[in-house]
Amino acid sequence: MMRMGLANLTTGNIVSIVVLACIMFFTTKWILKRFYPAKKVPVFLCVLSAFLLGPLLYLALIELLIFRISYTPENRFSKARWHVDPFSRFTMAKDITESKMLIGRDSNEGKKILGDPQFRRGPQTIWVYDMGHGGGGLGFRLHFLHVALDKGIVQKVDHVRFDD
Repeated sequence: MMRMGLANLTTGNIVSIVVLACIMFFTTKWILKRFYPAKKVPVFLCVLSAFLLGPLLYLALIELLIFRISYTPENRFSKARWHVDPFSRFTMAKDITESKMLIGRDSNEGKKILGDPQFRRGPQTIWVYDMGHGGGGLGFRLHFLHVALDKGIVQKVDHVRFDD
């Protein structure tokens, strides 16, 4: 089990935290000047805010960056858009799987909604639809829709992702 802590900070991380701490120091000093216009600004409060808020701001910015990189847009299913824009089908995956719109339908109804599958695995037991790529990670994230059939009836629909 790996322990995370101050020993894992790199020089770049430390420099970033120090820069943010300096920004917080001067920002706090500027704000406090408004509350203490005639008096000397309490330096202790500025230093305290720099030590407390600098690392917190650093962590918040890292979390924001991770969220932004891994964000996948979501849209409601549209049959017209599914057929016209195959490269952004992945944005409709959550709606397709969570609404269970295909579950219990026969294979002909499934084909009317989604069209012919790009791949078939087994004797027509799993249909695979390519839903494009994007929506997360620094590389590519490939999206596929797996539709599992049993005796011609849709039993399960899965959104499968592969990170490249």
